[in-house]
Amino acid sequence: MYLYLASKIKLQRLQAGQSTLICLFYRQTFAQTTAKTFYSSPFQDFSKMDSQRELTEELRLYQSTLLQDGLKELLEEKKFIDCSLKAGDRSLPCHRLILSACSPYFRLLLDCPRLAFSARDFVSDHFVQICKEEDFMQLAPHELISVITPDSLNVEKEELVFEAVMRWVRTDKENRVKSLGEVFDCIRFRLMPEKYFKDHVEKDDIIKSNSDLQKKIKIIKDAFAGKLPESSKSTEKSNKGEVNGDVGDEDLLPGYLNDLPRHGMFVKDLILLVNDTAAVAYDPLENECYLAALAEQIPRNHSSIVTKQNQVYIVGGLYVEEENKDQPFQSYFFQLDNIAGEWLALPPLPSARCLFGLGESDNKIYVIAGKDLRTEESLDSVLCYDPVAIKWGEIKKLPIKVYGHATISNNGLIYSLGGKTDDKKCTNRVFVYNSKKGDWRDLAPMKVARSMFGTAIHKGKIVIAGGVTEEGLTASVEAFDLTTNKWEIMPEFPQERSSISLVTLSGSLYAIGGFAMIQLESKEFAPSEVTDIWKYDDDKKEWSGILKEIRYATGASCLATRLNLFKLSKL
Repeated sequence: MYLYLASKIKLQRLQAGQSTLICLFYRQTFAQTTAKTFYSSPFQDFSKMDSQRELTEELRLYQSTLLQDGLKELLEEKKFIDCSLKAGDRSLPCHRLILSACSPYFRLLLDCPRLAFSARDFVSDHFVQICKEEDFMQLAPHELISVITPDSLNVEKEELVFEAVMRWVRTDKENRVKSLGEVFDCIRFRLMPEKYFKDHVEKDDIIKSNSDLQKKIKIIKDAFAGKLPESSKSTEKSNKGEVNGDVGDEDLLPGYLNDLPRHGMFVKDLILLVNDTAAVAYDPLENECYLAALAEQIPRNHSSIVTKQNQVYIVGGLYVEEENKDQPFQSYFFQLDNIAGEWLALPPLPSARCLFGLGESDNKIYVIAGKDLRTEESLDSVLCYDPVAIKWGEIKKLPIKVYGHATISNNGLIYSLGGKTDDKKCTNRVFVYNSKKGDWRDLAPMKVARSMFGTAIHKGKIVIAGGVTEEGLTASVEAFDLTTNKWEIMPEFPQERSSISLVTLSGSLYAIGGFAMIQLESKEFAPSEVTDIWKYDDDKKEWSGILKEIRYATGASCLATRLNLFKLSKL
């Protein structure tokens, strides 16, 4: 069941006969089943088959046809893919079971015990997605218990476990209520807010009607009040005179009083710095850095975005494939698997471009305008990536051709601000895209026309800082109030910069890196990258430096995201 649940994230249920290529057991089962079908078929004329050899050959062809049809369906609909086989810079979609069936090397590498352990870890890591699947609702009680018991369960809140269990019970209420008492013991109620426990657990109709569960509810309520029942170990100590033990008293309390946090509860808001070497998470409160993933395949000058679902995407960058004479410029597309610490390759952009904007709405990623890498022409086209269909499409164009602009998403709307137009002059125009209506409309223009600047949503306002104007670099900062649709001036940044990154993390606004004009030894000024971090004080209305240099910010895009410290390596 672990193997099946683990594969459900990427696979659809395989119909009978489609898994016959996996192993001898399935092949034998398939042979027996198809033989019965073959011999019972009214369309077979056995009288014309004058030898056992002809009969055997006809059966073989019949089985081969079924296998080919099933394999064709698997390949066309991509039902049987759960991994990628990489050879150099090539990647082939495949399935681990097929690899094991075809090669002794892969059979040893991907043996069943390893797969079982990997599948168990996969289920724990992806519990939030798996618990929504129909197959989760078909688990037997002992299978459900094995899924929700481990400390390694990747849930930020224990409420998710309780809600998943109650959905499972209601799928077959008559039979599963009998097992609820045993499953109930695997839920760690003391990790829930007391208000949630009172409003949702105590008042649940199934729990209220169960006298045995009501006794446990009473004990949990006492535990919230600070009164724990006497553990069995305490009783043994009093009887045997023991003083020390290997585990604490609380370890022998009932399972429903367990208050050990799940591994998924060690999630923290961090600033993710992604360059062409690594993705490093920075904690500004503790001044600590963690390795999130190596990023050797991530090109320089890419753009990045984090969605409302906390999914991190990397798009574009300067990459030239010299061997490809027809299309040397490529704009690749990656998604961060923050559990495995790896970058997953997705379909590249249909048209290679740079200096574009990124937005998200309704779980879709939007690439807005920019400059064509091949022709260097300004663009107004907008590409949309659908993660369900796994493909790019094109939507209504931006009203103007622009590049070097900033984009930001908020409440399902995508904002495009400033940039440079076809005549290479900065614009102060602002547009908003409504994905439900499918149209762009103008908003109040910025006070200062600029390009290559930073932007973030902070306290209900779109804040923009720095950038390039017609006169050169600027340190000016503006804020657009989303409720009044008006711009206001904010305190200037301490230094004129372009390509500065603005990030809102845990209610605080940070400014990271960028390019400034630095005086050289020759007394001349030249653009130079800086890698410091500043924080905006909302009370004092001023910027203050918190870190003079962080080398991981060199050539990096910066994002505010939530990552699990359990999955990160401290640097």
